[in-house]
Amino acid sequence: TCQMTSSRPVIGSVRSTLGLGFIHTCLMGIYVGAPTYLVSPVDFAQNPLSLFLTLARYKIKDTYATAQMLDYAMSIMPAKGFQLQELKNLMISADGRPRPDICKFLRSSQFCGPILMKCIDDKVRLHFSSASLDPTAINIVYSHVLNPMVVTRSYMCIAPINLWLDLRSLRRGLVCPVDPEAEPSALHLQDSGMVPVNTQISIVNPETCTLCHVGEYGEIWIQSDACAKSFYGSKQEFDLERFNGRIIDGDPNVPYVRTGDLGFLHTVTRPIGPGGQPVEMQVLFVLGSIGETFEVNGLNHFPVDIENSVEKCHRNIMPGGW
Repeated sequence: TCQMTSSRPVIGSVRSTLGLGFIHTCLMGIYVGAPTYLVSPVDFAQNPLSLFLTLARYKIKDTYATAQMLDYAMSIMPAKGFQLQELKNLMISADGRPRPDICKFLRSSQFCGPILMKCIDDKVRLHFSSASLDPTAINIVYSHVLNPMVVTRSYMCIAPINLWLDLRSLRRGLVCPVDPEAEPSALHLQDSGMVPVNTQISIVNPETCTLCHVGEYGEIWIQSDACAKSFYGSKQEFDLERFNGRIIDGDPNVPYVRTGDLGFLHTVTRPIGPGGQPVEMQVLFVLGSIGETFEVNGLNHFPVDIENSVEKCHRNIMPGGW
């Protein structure tokens, strides 16, 4: 999926003990036969520039980061003294819906809607534009504790796909795209990317274990060689069930890993084929964890949506709970 070869070295830095960080720090260099360079988390904390100088010096093509890492780096250092034209895939690991506290709105005629949510990847593009970082190199990756790369935007080479959903329908489990100008209170989402190789995703009703219909959201189930197979030493029934999901109206012989996250698949068409020909693709939208939702009068709510509603009700309420 990331088109990695032994001719380009691998780098490990912060978050090197879990998810994409663990894969890049401990496994990927051995797997592709490339040298691995390490930047100490202590060095990064004291001087974030050290990471970007290393990326530039060794011409790293693929690397990972977190929103917190980039927020910290951009807050204390300018993008000067290094060039990142060799960096083609900066994967920003996210375990759910994009953080609302780092989003802001601006007008744009570049996309199908009149409003574009300027999230962390857009902030990175703007901050590092002087370092010759390719705008298509910043890519969100949906990373789960049981699978470090469920879906990814790596090498899609297109702008994030935006959807505005009717919140009233969403509370009933339905996905209803709306016009953001006609519905100012609509929920704005961006996709988390496409399914990588050797991976299959199904959207399943978590209570009935049947496939959701088009226009419904459900639990994200994964069937992949990259999934964890078990928790070491655990005999708990709940843990065993997470690794052995069976779809009642699907193939009973195919086990799925249950993520506990809610989301939906959405099909879009973009002109990315030879000569700008339209290509149909299916992307995943992540809504949030089942464990964080709550039900009132039969309607399902996501806490982040309640928090956003509270923040918007008065200008003296600062975002992020401050």
